[in-house]
Amino acid sequence: MGKKNFVSYLLMLGNVIAVSFILVGCTREVSDHEMSIIDGTNTYTGLYTGALKGKKPTGEGKFVVKIDDSSNWVYNGSFSEGLFAGEGNVENYPCEIKLGDQNDGGIYTGAVNDGIINGVGAYKSSSGWSYEGKFENGTIVEDGSVKAYPYKLTYENTTLDGTYEGAVIGGVPNGVGSYEGKSDDVTVNYEGEWKDGNFSGDGKLKSNSYTISFKDGVVRTGEYEGATLEGKASGEGIFKAENDSGVKYVYSGNFANGLFDGMGTIEYESEDIKNYSGHFSEGDYAPTKSELLVYLGNGKNFVFYKPSEDTIKFIDAHENLFMADSLETIQEFLNVEVSSNEFYKTPDKFDDVLVKVKTKKITQIRQEDIYGNTVTWFGVDDVNNNRILGICCGELPNVNNHDSIVLYGLPVNIGSFQNAF
Repeated sequence: MGKKNFVSYLLMLGNVIAVSFILVGCTREVSDHEMSIIDGTNTYTGLYTGALKGKKPTGEGKFVVKIDDSSNWVYNGSFSEGLFAGEGNVENYPCEIKLGDQNDGGIYTGAVNDGIINGVGAYKSSSGWSYEGKFENGTIVEDGSVKAYPYKLTYENTTLDGTYEGAVIGGVPNGVGSYEGKSDDVTVNYEGEWKDGNFSGDGKLKSNSYTISFKDGVVRTGEYEGATLEGKASGEGIFKAENDSGVKYVYSGNFANGLFDGMGTIEYESEDIKNYSGHFSEGDYAPTKSELLVYLGNGKNFVFYKPSEDTIKFIDAHENLFMADSLETIQEFLNVEVSSNEFYKTPDKFDDVLVKVKTKKITQIRQEDIYGNTVTWFGVDDVNNNRILGICCGELPNVNNHDSIVLYGLPVNIGSFQNAF
């Protein structure tokens, strides 16, 4: 009986010792331990550092896989039953990511979950473009940014191949970014705001194919460089094109809603066409009275003169005087004591004074519409046979050739004109 109990005790003790040995021996720490890990359909062979349980990586560890003689990809994170499990991070991980309906191959560095690209990271495509931002199940999603990203843009009914750099949502330009693209004969450079893959908000555009549709049905396509709003010229810009006769011209100035609007200047390559500056409205030249006076005097029609800056300021400040409807309206600025010889000799001294001139008969008179303004010109001699060119911003329905008039006006300058009538 005692012997039986002793043997039983030994067997039981042996069982205890054996069980203790198995529990302690199944988990051990290794460093740079060569092994293979199967992840889905992929088998990776590399060096593992961390805990092994039953010869399988378990818990936190590091796994390094050789790519070539000079580079590796690395996983740092959690393992379970020999598989990537839970949260982790990878560096230089060769992979495919999904972008829209396309798969793309490249290198990823960033967060993973259960071995799948999830969270924030950076991706560099084998074709050269890169992305930083949010991933979900191996797909680019939500906010991020790209560089050298190949992007097809539809612009002016033309599909451009180009590259985009800037903010994206789900791989589509959204936010602030820049683009360079071209087709066979169209080039586009744009910096600014985007929405759903198209120009939006404020931006700056440079293109050799920008189309402006004017109110009268005229369409011009030329070069544009300047500010945009919602993809249309808006703000300061320069537009170069040709008129119907093939003469090149340049508009420099302000735009709104894709049209000349605000202050601007149009200059032609041909000396036979008169340049003009001033206010534009919805694509049309809409000069103020002083701007019209400057335009008429720049010498490419039949009259040559140049108003002084003070003359222009006076007209701008008192547009209602030109043309006034009564003598009472101009009385405050009228000086009948000034002789004609005084203002003929030094007209710049009378750029804020209206004078009175007695005349002989009108020798030439003409009424015409110029950029939406009715202008009446007339040539007349004063009583001392000095030739005066009168320019009225309006109609003179009761004044005709050979009429005698009393003239009230602002001395502009000494000038000359050709007999063009």
